[in-house]
Amino acid sequence: MKRVLALTLGVLLLLGLAGCDGREALRVTPSYTTGKGDVVQGGFSVDLPGQWQDQAVWETQETDVTYALAFYEPNSRDAGYGGWLFSLMAIPEEMDYADFPDAQLVGRLTAEDGFVENLVALYPTDVEFDSENEATYQSLYDQIPDILSTVLPTEGYTYARQ
Repeated sequence: MKRVLALTLGVLLLLGLAGCDGREALRVTPSYTTGKGDVVQGGFSVDLPGQWQDQAVWETQETDVTYALAFYEPNSRDAGYGGWLFSLMAIPEEMDYADFPDAQLVGRLTAEDGFVENLVALYPTDVEFDSENEATYQSLYDQIPDILSTVLPTEGYTYARQ
C-alpha cells in the first residue's frame, strides 16, 4: 500500500510540474563568472513546470560573492511593474542573509572542497504585476514551493534541504 501511495504521489508531482499542457519540466542551472573570468556552473538546479516555459523568464544574477536564478513574469516586467516572482540565491555561509527583507533558507550546498553556501529564496515585498497580468503572475507565484522542492545539487556539490 505504501508503495502504491508513493508511486501515486510521485506521478501527481510530475504531472503538477509538467503543467496542464503535459510538457516535461525544464531543468535550469545558473552559471556565473569567477574572479578569474571563467564561466562555471552553479551548485544547484531546479525544475520549472511546463507553464513556466511560456509564461516566465529567468536569468542568472551575480555579485562578487553570490549568484542567483531570478524569475519574472515577463508581461508585467515589460509593462514596468517589475514582474519579479522570486530569486534562488547561493550565499557564502559566513554572509548574513537576514538583511534581505523577505528571505527563506531553502538548504545548504557544500562543494567538494568543503565550501558551504546557504541557498536562500528571496521574495518581493511589493506589488510586481499590473492588473492585466495579475492572474498569470499569481498562478506562477503559487507554484514556487513546488519548484523549491525540486532543488538538486550539480556535479561536485551535495545539498541538504532545510
